[in-house]
Amino acid sequence: MRQKIGVAPQALALYDLLTGEENLRFFGEVYGLSGNRLDDRVKWYFDFVGLTW
Repeated sequence: MRQKIGVAPQALALYDLLTGEENLRFFGEVYGLSGNRLDDRVKWYFDFVGLTW
């Protein structure tokens, strides 16, 4: 069902106690990513915003 409706938190969609990478991994896992696919997607987002990973 998550794939059809997405996740729409009521507050800022980041967890203060997690790093940027941990936040990306958490939400990637919510959407069913894992292993190399999750690693590749996290790296892609860091590259996209101009940060090193």
